[in-house]
Amino acid sequence: MDDRKPDYWPEGTTPAKAMAMLLVPQAALVVLAFVAHIWSGVWPLERFALTAQGFFLGIIAAIGLIAMVYGTRSLLPKIWEDLDYRAGRLFAQAPFGLTWPIIILLSAVAGIGEEIVFRGALQGWLETVSPVSIAIIAQAVIFAALHPISRAYVVYVLLIGMALGAIYVVTGNLLVTMIAHFLYDVFALERLRRLAAMHSPDTVAPPA
Repeated sequence: MDDRKPDYWPEGTTPAKAMAMLLVPQAALVVLAFVAHIWSGVWPLERFALTAQGFFLGIIAAIGLIAMVYGTRSLLPKIWEDLDYRAGRLFAQAPFGLTWPIIILLSAVAGIGEEIVFRGALQGWLETVSPVSIAIIAQAVIFAALHPISRAYVVYVLLIGMALGAIYVVTGNLLVTMIAHFLYDVFALERLRRLAAMHSPDTVAPPA
């Protein structure tokens, strides 16, 4: 993890290759989550219900996530300064533009894929071998460790992961965390797109 030179894309990276770098690892983790069911006995979609209530609670949870994250700006200014800078550089350097189709695609892949892997499969299994509170913390730590853009970003993702884990436990429906994660990422990426177009991409919260 290099906190001094946040250059995220290898020289000569094409738009197609950049998208593959973002999407292929996510797809691989989802496949692994379902394969792991053979060993863990936990089906990643065991607590998934496609209901209107799930969608509604997901929207409410997304609003809560946004309020929680952006409400910490005055409490953790140094961390946010680092997050803003790195999020701006990450997408400013990307060989693709943040168009609406790309925003929706990236948000959907993260919102659905990461919730299947970390909340559905990992947390679901951890809850069978440890107290729920430990399961929430442990899955969030692993979730954050797989987002090693910077130390501050790891802390940020850890908080998001713990919040999503708690939401999953309280609601008992993976759809809720999928919707919340998706909508939060849409909000963050759209804010980045607008600020990049108007000024510079260095004053925005990164997506989870």
